[in-house]
Amino acid sequence: TKIYAGHFLTTLYDIDVDGKKHRVIPRDYQLDPVRDFPINVDFMRLSEGALIRVNVPIHVINTDQSPGVKRGGAVNIVTHAIPVRCPPDRIPQSIEVDVAGLEINNSKHLSDVVLPEGVKPVAREDMTLVTIVPPSGYAEELKAAADAAAAAATAAATPAAGAAAALGHRRPFRRRRAAVGAGTCIARRPRAQPHQLRGGG
Repeated sequence: TKIYAGHFLTTLYDIDVDGKKHRVIPRDYQLDPVRDFPINVDFMRLSEGALIRVNVPIHVINTDQSPGVKRGGAVNIVTHAIPVRCPPDRIPQSIEVDVAGLEINNSKHLSDVVLPEGVKPVAREDMTLVTIVPPSGYAEELKAAADAAAAAATAAATPAAGAAAALGHRRPFRRRRAAVGAGTCIARRPRAQPHQLRGGG
């Protein structure tokens, strides 16, 4: 039956009551607890120009274009149907939620979805619809990557610190050599004194 096929509660029907046609929409139904077939359906009659509130199921698309899914994450549907208000002839079969570009631990909210014309949400705009949950062991992988990056940074900093220390030890020696060199340049040799002539006899 159409109940098991889906979209039953968002589909319009014309039923005949005492020879008169009525435009209706199913609002609820009951199933036999043992044999699981419908035993009762409640319909609501729709008047001309009326707005109706319905829960429209979501349909996730482009999962193959999600980086989070490609890295092993899984799509977690948090909200399976969105409550909306619209004219009866504009009830959408489903509302698409595009997860292309969605990373692990990121979410799609109601505010990220474009609803068809004439369809207004009656829920909070920050309602979470879909999230990409991490695979098992993802937290441990992040911690291992962070530890490896920290170790690499420490290893790279150690030679630089040793070179700076060595350079610091050589600087005083250079200054002393410069000072000695300057003194050597400034010192002058004593001038030779002219020989005195000794007088004869």
